[in-house]
Amino acid sequence: MNTFILHEPNRELTEGYFTALMKYSVVFLIAWMFGQLLIFTYPCIAWSGEKYPPTLTWLNNHHIISWILVLVGTYFYVVSEIKKYSLPLVTTFRFNATQEQLELELLNTYSGKTSQTSIPYNQLKIDFKTKENTWYGKQRVYRITSNEQTSALVNIEKTAWKQFPEIEGLVEELNKHIA
Repeated sequence: MNTFILHEPNRELTEGYFTALMKYSVVFLIAWMFGQLLIFTYPCIAWSGEKYPPTLTWLNNHHIISWILVLVGTYFYVVSEIKKYSLPLVTTFRFNATQEQLELELLNTYSGKTSQTSIPYNQLKIDFKTKENTWYGKQRVYRITSNEQTSALVNIEKTAWKQFPEIEGLVEELNKHIA
C-alpha cells in the first residue's frame, strides 16, 4: 500500500467563513469607490463644452448605477471564489493494492473538517492536464473522478503538495492510474 500523507496545511485552514466575509466586504467597498469615481469623473472628462456638464444628468440616479457596478463586480469575484473552493483539499492518498481502491482523505478548507472516500480502481478515472498561467507558470492538474463524478481536483503547483518531499513518487503513482 502506497500512502502519501500531507500534514494539514495551516494556510488553507485559515480560509474560513470570516475570512471570506472580510474578502467580500473589501471587494464590495473597492467596487463602490471605483463606481463612484467612474460616475462622477468620466462624464466631466468626456464633456465637450456644451450647455452643462453631463455629470448633472447622472447625479439624480448615481446611487442606482453605482449599485449595479458594485453588484456586477462582486458577482464575478464570488463566482471565482466558489470555483476555487468547490472541491475539498486532498490531504492523504492511499493506493491500496490489496483491496484495489484509492482511499482519499479530504479537507474542507472552510470548516476544517475531514472526510474520507474510497474509490475502487474499476470506477477510478484520473485525468491529467497541464495549464499555463502567468502567475503560477506551468501547472499539473489531476482530476480524480468516480462514476463520472469529480471527487477531487489536485493542482500540484497551487496547493501544499508542491513542497511534499515525495511528490515525484505521488505523481508516478497517479500517472499509473490515468485512464
